[in-house]
Amino acid sequence: MLNKNTIDSFEDLYKRGYDKTYLNIELVRLELLFLEKNKNKTLDFGAGHGANGIHLLKKGHKVTFCDISKYALKTIRKKVPKKYKKKIKYLHLQNIKQLNKKIYRESFDNIICLSTINNFNSLKKFKKIFSIFNKILKSNGKLIIDTNLKKNNYKVIKRINNTTILTSVNEKSNLKLKMCFP
Repeated sequence: MLNKNTIDSFEDLYKRGYDKTYLNIELVRLELLFLEKNKNKTLDFGAGHGANGIHLLKKGHKVTFCDISKYALKTIRKKVPKKYKKKIKYLHLQNIKQLNKKIYRESFDNIICLSTINNFNSLKKFKKIFSIFNKILKSNGKLIIDTNLKKNNYKVIKRINNTTILTSVNEKSNLKLKMCFP
């Protein structure tokens, strides 16, 4: 589902030490509105630096941190307080086959996918990931997704079509990736 350039771009970004300690402020609001009473298994899909999932851990959720970057997951492991170690899982995804094998065995009460969905570089891939989310989300589960805006701070190297650009997640890297803005 994700192409090699996307995976390599994020591996490079986190390998170089990219990290954030602050969480998505909208998640705080949404957690209070929708997830407060649903604190069971939560998938942080595209966990990145881990601040969102760590916030949910501290609020009582059992979190599976899922990312394409082993370096991002390594960063998260260092940041998670020891008292939460039994409430977490880590899932390093390198391709869609792994997603089918590893995640389909589980179901989740909540899925959060923040600032990640644009990395699926086509509308067809969006539909595929939504289909997967539909299969792994429990019937009364909550799905929280945000998308970056088309007009954002990503440098447009090339415009591929109305919804897709070629860009880079790190100015210090020569790695390019497609991002889609539905």
